[in-house]
Amino acid sequence: MKGFHETWPDAPKPTRHLAVFINQAGPGEPGRVAFHYHECLELLLLEHGHCRLTLEQQTVALEAGDLVLIGAGSSHGISDMSGCRFLVLQFDPEWLLDLGDATAGEWILFLQADANLLAHVKLGDNVPVRAWLCDIALDWRDQPPALNLSIRGSLLKIAAWLIRHNHLRYLPQDLPTQWFCQIQPALRHVRSHYMDPFSETEAAALCHLSAPHFCRIFRKVTGKRFVSYIHHIRLLEARRFLATTDRPVAWIAARVGYASSSHFAAIFKKMTGLTPRGYRKQNQDIIRSNRDTPREDLAL
Repeated sequence: MKGFHETWPDAPKPTRHLAVFINQAGPGEPGRVAFHYHECLELLLLEHGHCRLTLEQQTVALEAGDLVLIGAGSSHGISDMSGCRFLVLQFDPEWLLDLGDATAGEWILFLQADANLLAHVKLGDNVPVRAWLCDIALDWRDQPPALNLSIRGSLLKIAAWLIRHNHLRYLPQDLPTQWFCQIQPALRHVRSHYMDPFSETEAAALCHLSAPHFCRIFRKVTGKRFVSYIHHIRLLEARRFLATTDRPVAWIAARVGYASSSHFAAIFKKMTGLTPRGYRKQNQDIIRSNRDTPREDLAL
């Protein structure tokens, strides 16, 4: 049996920006969460029980009170959910980025989707974080006025707490705040137009910076070279096509911005450890094994 998806009777339907629900094993059933991935970020709070979360090639032991932030595009699953109950929040970081605030540059930290496990925190009796999570669940259930504003506010508090207490992995330290803001135009362009050619010189011009300065601060902030970031964003989309369609590898390569399928395959193997065909076989086998999943049984 899969993990049992539970929501509230009058709760809103999940949107592409946000979804909040409970996932737990059914009564007397072991339960499991099949391997899958999302294009959004996923925040999990294990309310009770213990289990092992498999995340790509990594296994993470979870206990009651553990808070986990999973990166976009990261395949994950749980083979045995016996006695477990999760509060699940799935959200689009761009939804939080749309603040109209210069300090939003700090949110670049959450866009490093190649980090599969962005955070793993043992909350214990940390009352503020638990209260913010509870507020989100109650808001989603009760649908008060200013629902999205309230939930966004609680998520921002959780994110700020993760940043301030150094719980985010791959967190750049002691960098000028303006650096985050300065490179955002390039980041947004890449995420929206990843399939198009876009050079470091063009990115620098878009950010009103010299090319050498842009390259230097981009690597300091993101931890990767500009070209590596483009490859990463392209491969997120390529993985989706490989896992969910039967499109030829050459078509997918061209669709995500590679003129040569052999170059695409080489980059894919370097960054994922699998060939495109190997990744497709691994993930489509998983998808086929779960096509009979009942509609109410949704994975984390």
